[in-house]
Amino acid sequence: MSSIFSVPTSVDQLASTNQGIASERWVQTPSTRNVARDQFSQGVQSYRWSQSSSTWWNPSKTYMRFRVKYSKANGQPLSLSDNIAPSMCTISNLFQSMEFRINDQVVSRLSDYCVQIDTLQHRLDKSRSWMNGFGNSINFMSDSFEERQSAICFDALRYDEITASVAQGPPLDRVLIGLDAPDGVNNNRNALAYDNATSVVTLSVNGGQAPLPDISTVLPVGSYLQYTAIGAGAPTDARLRKPVRVIQILSPTTALVEAGVIGADIPEDGRTDFQRVDSVLSRNSQDESRKAGEVELIYQLPLSIFKIPHGICGGARYELSMVPHPESTLQKRAIESRGADKVPGTNYKFEVLNCFLYVHQVEGPRMENQEYLVDMTNINCQTEKVMTNNFSQVSVDVSPATHSLVFAYQDTRQGSDTRVSPAKFKSYDDAVTQPLETNLTRAFHTYAGVSRPNPDIDNEFKSGRDFTVQRYFESMIANGSAYDSGSAETIQEFLSRGQYFAYTSVKDPSDRSSRVMVHQQFSEEGGVDPKKNMRLLCFSIASQVAKITVQGGEVVSVNVVDL
Repeated sequence: MSSIFSVPTSVDQLASTNQGIASERWVQTPSTRNVARDQFSQGVQSYRWSQSSSTWWNPSKTYMRFRVKYSKANGQPLSLSDNIAPSMCTISNLFQSMEFRINDQVVSRLSDYCVQIDTLQHRLDKSRSWMNGFGNSINFMSDSFEERQSAICFDALRYDEITASVAQGPPLDRVLIGLDAPDGVNNNRNALAYDNATSVVTLSVNGGQAPLPDISTVLPVGSYLQYTAIGAGAPTDARLRKPVRVIQILSPTTALVEAGVIGADIPEDGRTDFQRVDSVLSRNSQDESRKAGEVELIYQLPLSIFKIPHGICGGARYELSMVPHPESTLQKRAIESRGADKVPGTNYKFEVLNCFLYVHQVEGPRMENQEYLVDMTNINCQTEKVMTNNFSQVSVDVSPATHSLVFAYQDTRQGSDTRVSPAKFKSYDDAVTQPLETNLTRAFHTYAGVSRPNPDIDNEFKSGRDFTVQRYFESMIANGSAYDSGSAETIQEFLSRGQYFAYTSVKDPSDRSSRVMVHQQFSEEGGVDPKKNMRLLCFSIASQVAKITVQGGEVVSVNVVDL
């Protein structure tokens, strides 16, 4: 460290303002074929460029810009009642593989599981404030369905208004809001049914007082509804006492409420009792939701070459190749839905209007004759179907250069059912209402002769009990976000995006182990079968280096080896 008595005595000792850069630019680079609208999914997309010997390419500042459109099948804007939001980490959902070449030599590749790897990279490398702020603004990284939904629906409220409003008492019972009193025995009173698939409540006479008041006076927009008794059901019913906000009046007898709060249908029944709780805003914000069906997204590529912090120099040919999913699959993966599996062309339509690669280049000193190294960290993903809930083991082969391992669980219906996001490490029951990945009760893995964690994972997550924090804590320690000034994702966000278990695999440099044994066990709490729709995701993180040889200012060879 310099002493306080050290002062610059010449211009050469002053900090450089441009770090030797003569000029800087982003070069808009199109695909070699048409990739707009219905042409997007029609085969490999290639983005090619070349540069002179005095030009340096900056991978970490290179990005893609996508302009996309979400709409109803007839082209009209989506509304909240459609229960559709952009998928988390939207753009990676569109591609099944990608690779990068220098002079036709593959330097970096993702052969599958692009969105799973991209999501994991963000969760390992980025802070909570980055994901919920900048990351959500450029590529929908928020775990919140409602926040992503509010960005594309024409009738969305300000999302911060929804989250900032708080219920204010006293509660108003049925009589005070203009209906008859419930009957504890007979089903012959006014009723308020709830449809979980559409998040719509319906007011009906049901043999009771008539005529009915307009639902806008019973449940005005911004108020909260909470059920206090359901038919002849038990007072411990999980649907009770869950305040749900009224978002939109659909007709004189129907209203749209927040999705995913109540959790299941409530049938028409005069014995059902409920209350209205009025609300006020806890803060006054002027930040409007985007409310734009056509949005611009920025994609920072998950290939390892695009993560390095320094430039790549030397005259050479560069090519990014990307393989999109088939159109039917791509449409399913582009959105996340609530209530029902949505059908593209019937319930909605997703389109890529255009996309470009923006290559960041600077002019700087020419490299004549030299070899230099590009240090990369690759993430590979492999999957294994969970075959039994009992204690069992599966084996996975990984690169001998692996230095970290991450495990997660995911629903096998991801990519085919719009309720199951490929970007989340979640698995569900048949109805896609109950998460089951948290039914993991015991797990450990063995790699290079060492078992981790030690002692084993002994999680338990059920009503009234949450014993998942230790493994959350250890994963945040392993990825370093526990020490990040931007904070780690909260335990709620960790579970909402799907839990993962991260471990560093310290081993002797001469150890070339390539087999991982994973041991796991699941609870059948609530009579469900976790294994039915669940698969294991095993992410192996390995070091790789590319040696680039430059002669006379031109790249003459590129060799890639595992460390």
